[in-house]
Amino acid sequence: MSSELEPETVYDMVVVHRENDVRVVTLQLFQLYTLRKLGRHFKPVIPFGPHLFGSGKTKFVQSYLELVNSMGESALIGLDYVYESEKANRRGFLEKLKRASLLFVDLRRLEPTVPIEFFRNLKWAVYYLLIKAACSQVGAEILRKKEAFEMVDMEPSNLVPLLRDILRIP
Repeated sequence: MSSELEPETVYDMVVVHRENDVRVVTLQLFQLYTLRKLGRHFKPVIPFGPHLFGSGKTKFVQSYLELVNSMGESALIGLDYVYESEKANRRGFLEKLKRASLLFVDLRRLEPTVPIEFFRNLKWAVYYLLIKAACSQVGAEILRKKEAFEMVDMEPSNLVPLLRDILRIP
């Protein structure tokens, strides 16, 4: 086959018509960030159809931070009529987002569970999958299930510090 049909880079293949998606996701994350600071609950709404096979959802998530960095301020500020103080808040959020770490977890690797067993329920399986993904992302030794279970003790408040420690996030 001719090389004319192949994209120049993977990045070129991802960027096609994704600018609006980046703006929508970034705005939802900004609203989540702002409302959490105020102590209000907010559930971000990301408009992706899970049933659309091959639509590039996974590739978009994996390259989201790269897309945000390439778009710069237009990822959040854009052409909106925003006051200068709000623009400063949005710029600050974008700077934090540029320093963010992305932990991509492939749920297809989730092992089947038996609800009766203590170590084998769905919640624990998801926690352990998060821990395994974090370890493999930084090249660290993957924790044994029992060791990870003792560190996390099935509490989300224990999982987040463990993941931050593994990923070296302050």
